[in-house]
Parts: sequence; C-alpha cells; structure tokens
Amino acid sequence: MKRRPVAVRWHDAAHIQPGDWCTGLPDDTAVLVTTVGVLVRKSKTHLVVAQSVDDSGNLTGVFSIPRTNVVKMWRLTDK
Repeated sequence: MKRRPVAVRWHDAAHIQPGDWCTGLPDDTAVLVTTVGVLVRKSKTHLVVAQSVDDSGNLTGVFSIPRTNVVKMWRLTDK
C-alpha cells in the first residue's frame, strides 16, 4: 500500500470530569476527533496512522483507529 497523508474524522471515547465526582452530565458527551498523518495500514477493523515516517520506513506517533468509529477519511493533497 502506498503511504499517503490523510485526515480521519472519528468518534472517540471520553473521560467526563476526570478525577472529579460528577453531579450531572453534559447533554452531549460525544467527542469527534480529526487525526492527520500518514496512512500506514488499513485492515477490516482498523486504520493505522503515523505522525512521522523516515526515509528508512521507521514510524513514530503511530495511532490505531477502529473503523467502526470512523465518520470520514480523505486524502490530503497539495492542490
């Protein structure tokens, strides 16, 4: 697979009021995230995106996003 820069819009889990007692919840607890990076793998279940790739193919900032959470993915171009 050719590695291409992409943006992925997806639903993430959220920790509401971390470290505090909740006396009530916000009406909307949804978290919609946009992740930008190089698409390094697509499987039936996940998209794997890396923040950086060097000339040897080494990766850093690797992130795995469940496909069931993906709203939209699009390729980034310089156009």
